[in-house]
Amino acid sequence: MNWKGFFVIVLVLLVIYGVYFLVTQADFFRLLSIPRVFDPFATSVPPAQTTSRTSRTTRTTAPTVRAPEVPVPPDGFSVSDLSPYFDKVRIASVRRPNQYGVGGEFTLRVDASAGTSVDVTGWSVRGNRGGNVIIFGAGGTSGPVNQARVIVRPNTSAIFYAAGGTFVKNIELNACTGYLNDLYVITPKFPNNCPRPSRSDLVTFSGECQNFINSLGSCEVPDAEDVNRFTGSRDVACRAYLNSLNYGPCVSRYRDLPNFYSYGWRVWLGAELKFDPYHDRLILFDAAGKLVDEYVY
Repeated sequence: MNWKGFFVIVLVLLVIYGVYFLVTQADFFRLLSIPRVFDPFATSVPPAQTTSRTSRTTRTTAPTVRAPEVPVPPDGFSVSDLSPYFDKVRIASVRRPNQYGVGGEFTLRVDASAGTSVDVTGWSVRGNRGGNVIIFGAGGTSGPVNQARVIVRPNTSAIFYAAGGTFVKNIELNACTGYLNDLYVITPKFPNNCPRPSRSDLVTFSGECQNFINSLGSCEVPDAEDVNRFTGSRDVACRAYLNSLNYGPCVSRYRDLPNFYSYGWRVWLGAELKFDPYHDRLILFDAAGKLVDEYVY
């Protein structure tokens, strides 16, 4: 064999192998900035170019829905026995009768959650001794007392007294009711919450008249002798104002105040409260006989 020819063949093979080794390495193309796709010895199809698109996904969180709370009835009753007013009207307090069954009172409270006024006429309270104390209306009048139905506004109370025997059977209190204390003999007295006179109402009166008006107590009606002290020509407006200090004009002047009827009811049952003087369990029923509240003392 021709040794010269042999070395040429070996040299050619080495060159071919060197070229193959270089072109199959990624670093080689990076150094030359030649895309890899031009690899002459590549046997695989280069990956297709892809275009990425930022997608905005709106994630909607479903609102949390709370399961309605199931009311827990008192012992001996089921949910079907409960009134629509359960947990909305309650026995707020009780003053027990004495050991002879005389006296006593209880208070019903209509919570703001009731959302509307509640007619408690025909409702009843039963204790362990048996016998129902039934809430009745009166004959019904056009005046402030003895209404046919006892309708209690939200966030107010009605106090029921065992006592009776007076002309007044019930009344819804208002900001002017205190003026009626001189008209009716009643125990306990109506609260004196009458609005005080505004300074602007008095500025044109004489100083003596202003002093007298400011000396009057809340809901105090001036007597005729005091009014007759102001007979001068400058006191005509003063006398008119003094004569307006009573129930009717007070209602006309202040009835649109938002808290005018925020004082609740007073009801005189004229019936024995069959409550135990020591310990008892009182159950309040609505007019349909459904359970409204339980009170234990």
